Amino acid sequence: MWELPIPDFDPADAKHVRLAELGEAEHQRIAELKFEEGKSYIQIRRAVRSFLLNSTDAEELDQLVTELLG
Repeated sequence: MWELPIPDFDPADAKHVRLAELGEAEHQRIAELKFEEGKSYIQIRRAVRSFLLNSTDAEELDQLVTELLG
């Protein structure tokens, strides 16, 4: 379908390790979010996307992904 140049995880690469750390931190923050009953999948997805875009780690995550994808 899509051919994206996503490298395999390399635990010796500091960028990969940092990206994994940030991903885990964001995962924990998202797991703590509360949503109103009856919200659709689309509404929840939008809320999570907005949360991630406004995250304190968003800029660093974006920079790391940009560097890894070259």
